[in-house]
Amino acid sequence: MEEFLRHRKISEDIITRMKEDGIDVTVISMMDVEQLQKYLPRYGDCLATIAYAKQQRTLEDTASSCSDRKRSLRDRLLEKLRATGNRKEHFRRAVPQAGNINAKKILRKVEIGWLNTYGISGQKQVRSTYGGGTRAVQVHIDATVSDILSTGKELFFPSGISKKGKVDDFDFYLADQTGEKLSDQLTLKDIYESTKLKTLRLYVVTTAHTRYLNGNNSKERNNTEPDISAQLIHPNQSDLVQKSPQVQAEDNIRAISSVSTTELQIPYSNQDEHIMGLEESKTSFNNTYHGDCFEKNSIHYFGSNDNLPSISPNHDVCDLTLDSHEFLMTAGHSQEQFQPAIDLSQALDDISVKTILLHRSNLQEEMLQYFKASDILNTTLKFKFVNECGHDADGVSRDAYAAFWESFFLRNADGEVYRIPVLSQDYGQEEWEAVGRILIKGYKEHKYYPISLAPAFFIAVVHGENSVTPQLLKDSFLLYISQSEKDVIEAVERGTQYDQNELLFLLDRFQCHKIPEQSEMASIIVQIAHKVLIQESKYALDAISGVGEGVWQIDFPDTESILTLYGRLDPTIPKVIELLCASPRTKEENASIGFLHRFIRGRNKLQLRKLLRFLTGSDVICVDKIDIQFIVRHGKGRLPSIHTCGTMLELPSTYANYPDFRSEWESMLDSKECMEMNIV
Repeated sequence: MEEFLRHRKISEDIITRMKEDGIDVTVISMMDVEQLQKYLPRYGDCLATIAYAKQQRTLEDTASSCSDRKRSLRDRLLEKLRATGNRKEHFRRAVPQAGNINAKKILRKVEIGWLNTYGISGQKQVRSTYGGGTRAVQVHIDATVSDILSTGKELFFPSGISKKGKVDDFDFYLADQTGEKLSDQLTLKDIYESTKLKTLRLYVVTTAHTRYLNGNNSKERNNTEPDISAQLIHPNQSDLVQKSPQVQAEDNIRAISSVSTTELQIPYSNQDEHIMGLEESKTSFNNTYHGDCFEKNSIHYFGSNDNLPSISPNHDVCDLTLDSHEFLMTAGHSQEQFQPAIDLSQALDDISVKTILLHRSNLQEEMLQYFKASDILNTTLKFKFVNECGHDADGVSRDAYAAFWESFFLRNADGEVYRIPVLSQDYGQEEWEAVGRILIKGYKEHKYYPISLAPAFFIAVVHGENSVTPQLLKDSFLLYISQSEKDVIEAVERGTQYDQNELLFLLDRFQCHKIPEQSEMASIIVQIAHKVLIQESKYALDAISGVGEGVWQIDFPDTESILTLYGRLDPTIPKVIELLCASPRTKEENASIGFLHRFIRGRNKLQLRKLLRFLTGSDVICVDKIDIQFIVRHGKGRLPSIHTCGTMLELPSTYANYPDFRSEWESMLDSKECMEMNIV
């Protein structure tokens, strides 16, 4: 330090002396040692002086540059203030505008959409594929709501007709962007002034007339309305006449001899135009015999003995089930007229069993509507799918719950192996409570539980957030993310090589702004897991937990019992094979059961769950065994029959080799109709 100060002192002195000779720091910085030795005899002092001069020159240049920039900026500001050379541009914005030119236009652009009312499903916008969509039109500013509504009718009902029906079959009104009905006396100018929107969007709202719903115009509906479904009776509906048991019994007897019933229908949503059972053509795999059972002597058919419908999915069936617990009448359809199903269980106060009608194409929404009723947990339920023959003796119920959770996890949950509910504007308190009741009802009555629901989430539902340990959070989270993301996390924890870009992507996905060290990775993952599995779904968690308070704790007193449930219900290849109970007696029967075992062993996790649902109605292990009986079928009719009520499989014993077996079963499971209940 002393040497440095000495050199600096010498440099400052020599520069001061040399300035007297007209030599400044700029010249000194360009001199070499030999030239400078005329003033400084020591070699080290010369080097120090040259370095010091260069440093001083740099500082002076920097200060000069900054001064020039400041001066230039100051000059520009002064120039603008003095309004020299650019006066008009500077004061352009200071001149007040003459007025809003758009506000003076007599024609304004308006977007018009179409909302149709679909029974209990509420209002949904009609897509452009079905004649709806959003239309942009020019409307006079003084036009009234009635004028705009007339314009909307012309747009969506050209020539007085659309894919939904004729214009005379609907009631109309005009709604604003919030869905509120607008007064007919309002003008477009009034609406713009009240909403202050730049572009106005209005909706033509339609509701079908009662006569349009009751079946009086069935032929016209077949031509113009592909989206009208069979009737769906809501559990809260109470408009059927209540009768005494004696009168009801007389009416039931009369119903057997006559098919005259009151037909009610509701419009259906756009995305479900292909109602199950309405298609005229079926695939070749519709002959697969799949269904639940009727109880003994509980089925009778309408009509003469010569015209009894065969038990086949390709035939329409009118069946009446009548016993001490339940009264259900379903009607088939023909090409000329579709006769909807009527659920009369709501009219019978003395019957404890309630039968729920479901459409596979709209099952999730319909289930939620039914389970919004708080008293449904105290009601024994039976399920029936519209245009399917299966009678519920547990198998149809298992299939209904499995279908609901399959749809729910696909549309309203996130994750890979384990999934977590995702909050949506479509789901409020009522909907999440309905989800909780479906979860309770499925397990209490049929031991069905959706094991794709993350264990950490369910433990929080049953025992509260504090019962979820860090290890449970981490285990659930590692199966919530993808396998590649899981591999990166485990590689970081082990200290082995990993893709840093993948780690950065993972952390960014969950809004983690810190790159953890190896020792910090475990704690960071637990924090992320708590945020994703608990915090983000807290509203849904609280609603689901509220309806099950005091119910779940009976079956699951601790977290270990919940983890045991997951292990017990999870289908694995050994577990599924162990369920099969067969007694082959011939060489052909031995070959068939061997082919089935081999086919099961070749399934991956998802394929195994689909096969199990095909055999039992449930994609988890809810049954004790699957009985196998061997039958003889040949050719195109060599397809198995599945009875999900008693979980029995009628297996053909005529397969020549395993490739034939695998080809037929793969094609059968890939068909859309493989889950339909088509036998009784």
